[in-house]
Amino acid sequence: MKFLMVLSAAAGMLSAGDIVLQSGPYKVHYDESAFYCSAQYFYDGTEIGGRKGFYGSILSTTGPNKFIGAGHKEGGCEKLLSVSIRADGIGRKVGNRLYTGKELQLEKVSMLGNLKMTVRHTITPEQIVIRKHYEALDDQPIYSFYIYQFCWSNQNDLWMAGRPDGSTLDGKFNSDEGWFLCRKHHEPELLWFAQYNSNAGKGIIGFFGKYFKTQGSYMFWDRKIYHKFYFSARTPKPAKKGYKSPEYVMILKGFSAAKTDWQKKVKTETAALLEKYPLPLPPAVQTPELGRDLTVQGKGKGKFCCVKIPLDLMPNQNCTLSFRIAKGVNTSTKATDTQVLIGQYDRGRKKFQLIRSFATRIPRDGQFHEVADNFRTPGEIIEPFIYVYNINSDDIVRVQNVKIIRKD
Repeated sequence: MKFLMVLSAAAGMLSAGDIVLQSGPYKVHYDESAFYCSAQYFYDGTEIGGRKGFYGSILSTTGPNKFIGAGHKEGGCEKLLSVSIRADGIGRKVGNRLYTGKELQLEKVSMLGNLKMTVRHTITPEQIVIRKHYEALDDQPIYSFYIYQFCWSNQNDLWMAGRPDGSTLDGKFNSDEGWFLCRKHHEPELLWFAQYNSNAGKGIIGFFGKYFKTQGSYMFWDRKIYHKFYFSARTPKPAKKGYKSPEYVMILKGFSAAKTDWQKKVKTETAALLEKYPLPLPPAVQTPELGRDLTVQGKGKGKFCCVKIPLDLMPNQNCTLSFRIAKGVNTSTKATDTQVLIGQYDRGRKKFQLIRSFATRIPRDGQFHEVADNFRTPGEIIEPFIYVYNINSDDIVRVQNVKIIRKD
């Protein structure tokens, strides 16, 4: 029988249908009606995430707002397969009650459409670790996929975020329905974020414990009811049957600090997390899948056509790019219309930085020609790509066997 407790959500009391895990200063509520997604977060007695929105993973299937997951049912209904709880290594019966211990785990397995999603929350006095991965049991259309979303409190008035290169940005919430990060700042890569409640002197850090290049996009939604964080994964669209996602890992860490010192505190905590969960080094040799055999079909005179191949580069490194290319006889006579280049936009996506161009002197004979040349990466890596152009063309450009070798 469910416990019908005092429904004082703001005070952190147990609500009807809730599982609550508490370890040290952390207390997290999980809502049975939302398929045991997390629903409320407390740190050291302060509510840092409230019950005014949905947490969990949200899949949009065939278009915008066709969501499945937690309380969303516009695109279908999440189906819970299993939920389990362990307290200090011992399996516990699942019930609507409070669980305490030095290490608490809640694991749930559910279906979002044809995607089998496994989620594990581990709560200790030091931090909260959330691990997620999924497998496509059948082909699944994907319009967007929010792996993480947190309805952080509207009492959190300041924010900060850190990039993999060590640089940071910060701002103030206005509760005006605006957006930060991806939609406002065109932010391509984040390693961590933080929000701070200056009245309570408490805050929360979210750190990607298994960060990988071009993993997705990030947003703060600055609403009156919450200051929500979204992470939308860059994932195959559609996800073919048998596809297995990488494991996504989010580390949540609360902190206490005076308003004058909160950013310093965040930088200290994230530096310690980076030592514990270091960034992966890009492989010394890269052979992008898209560059194994790429055909770029021209769209005719006056038409622009370009295909981008994402890269994982390090700053200030000497590298070699090699590939083979065939330009059709009816491609443009202008050399730069069928070039291959490496470049990136600045953070505001207003200025393009050319790193190196290739293949401008390759003849238009329909035959493959080998290309290999050196380049040096810039001091700041934002979001670099290989660009394969085929402009003003009625023919094709083919590129094969793309390989990048880092020499340093």
